[in-house]
Amino acid sequence: MSQMDLALESRISPRHLSFVETGRSNPSRATLSSVSIALDLSLREHNSLMMAGGYSPTYPSTPWTAPELQIVQRSLSEMVRAHAPFPAMVVDFRGDILLANDTLLELVGDVADKQKPLNAYRLVLGQDGIADRIVNRDVWHSHMADWVIERAAETGDPALLATAESVTARPHTGRSDERSMSSPVLPLLLEYDGDVLTLTSIRAYLTEPRDVTASELCLETFIPLDDCTRTALAKIAHLG
Repeated sequence: MSQMDLALESRISPRHLSFVETGRSNPSRATLSSVSIALDLSLREHNSLMMAGGYSPTYPSTPWTAPELQIVQRSLSEMVRAHAPFPAMVVDFRGDILLANDTLLELVGDVADKQKPLNAYRLVLGQDGIADRIVNRDVWHSHMADWVIERAAETGDPALLATAESVTARPHTGRSDERSMSSPVLPLLLEYDGDVLTLTSIRAYLTEPRDVTASELCLETFIPLDDCTRTALAKIAHLG
């Protein structure tokens, strides 16, 4: 956005915004809040802007295990379990998997024992994940790497920055599949027990959150894109 566009959107005079930008004027909390809304910042970014201006954070950042989030955790856990026989999980902004149903844990196999905590980004990008079992690995590596790099830039989180740095050089494995091009959505083609499962996912977030942690919780539910995958997932759930 140009400075003029931002001033108009924030309902701040262009002159005052210019003085704030150059350090000639100290912005009020209300001014920073208006700028934050105009830029559609996340709650985490809003807090960072406030602290940069010398103010306390506007929104709390409650630990996932805190009593304040217990009812949210319980409800999300029920949704994850209810999505069986299809895989489902809840991840935080770092990609750490906070909740997962038995189907998802079965699909990742012993990786769940090696990764502590189990991380959705490392599952696809890391050498200790399931990358070798993803038929269309190249396209998924590119997709997930872009996501991690963007999130690292937004949050400045050390763990995400380290992950982003490790994926800037993207390997070309030659693993691809024509279904990646012909499908109406990007499928995840995952090898499991001699089959190739064809999946896609739906991501959902809490509406109008007022807590940084709550705002970054992502419920990701996977659905099959063919009957073979649907049958295979049903068998996995039955064995569980």
